[in-house]
Amino acid sequence: MAFYRKLIYILLASAVVLLILNIIVEFAQKPAEENPVNETSRRSLENTLWNTIQSYGIKSEWITTKIYKKTEHDSLEYYFNIKFPHDLPLVLFLNELNAVYSNSDVKLEAVEKVNHANSILTFSVNNNPKLRAEIIYDKQIVRDYSEFTFLIDISDEPDSVKVEEILKLSAVPFIYLLQPSNYSEQIIKYLAGRTDFAIILGDAVQAERFSMNEKMNKNSLKKSITNLISIFGRNAEFFIDSNSELYRSAVYNFIRDEFARYQIILNPSSIIVKLDVSGEDELKSLFEFHVVSSKLHEKKLFSADIESFNKLMPEIIKLKKAGHRFSASIK
Repeated sequence: MAFYRKLIYILLASAVVLLILNIIVEFAQKPAEENPVNETSRRSLENTLWNTIQSYGIKSEWITTKIYKKTEHDSLEYYFNIKFPHDLPLVLFLNELNAVYSNSDVKLEAVEKVNHANSILTFSVNNNPKLRAEIIYDKQIVRDYSEFTFLIDISDEPDSVKVEEILKLSAVPFIYLLQPSNYSEQIIKYLAGRTDFAIILGDAVQAERFSMNEKMNKNSLKKSITNLISIFGRNAEFFIDSNSELYRSAVYNFIRDEFARYQIILNPSSIIVKLDVSGEDELKSLFEFHVVSSKLHEKKLFSADIESFNKLMPEIIKLKKAGHRFSASIK
């Protein structure tokens, strides 16, 4: 009896060993699944798509996930339905994605359902569709935005070529800010019709024909105001330095009312946020603070010199991309 029991144990052990050997052989002979080491994954595609979408100010509630029926797309289980506001050109969005994948294994195909509007985007890796998104334009949605205007102070900038360069390179509209002087008169003639101007009045005005102070009589003040308007035009914006003695003087009300006769408002400079810090990090922090603290649809004015404006250009471009608005108007 003990012999048969021992035999049964031996046979069972042998069967287990053979079963394990068979599994090992089958695993060794089974061809490896194709999974290229450096192939772009679906998760990576989705992350890039989401990051790009967020940079354009698209809200998460404008994005839904749709499940495919099995008979529709066997290789894809779902796709994204993304609502676009009408002020966001699809071509900008596509250009950025194409730039990201220009030297990769990803191919982006966009098929328009409506000319220059609703489209189907398919992301393929090695000719294998891995991600799909449907772009639908919706007239009812609007990106959150604030409005900003830059006044570029060139009162002390003697290089007219540099002034011209900023006009060409700027990614957003802006206003040149000048103090009345012979130099500013020349600049306005040099750039006539190519940009907008604002004139700031105060104690620093040295040109006699433009100067104003409380020692002058009304006729002299009227003459200076007439000179300012005839040279710089009724379409220019006018500011008064809120920290100047002229602003606090007894003749200011007369000056304000005299400008009003020409339908010109003297705006206090206190409505302008001055970005006049020296360090680049401090400059960007100050700008970011005032941008973040802006209310929706609020108009905010900034003043900066050419150098500071250039340093802030990357941040300005990001804001514009996200839907914030820049104009050459203070209203």
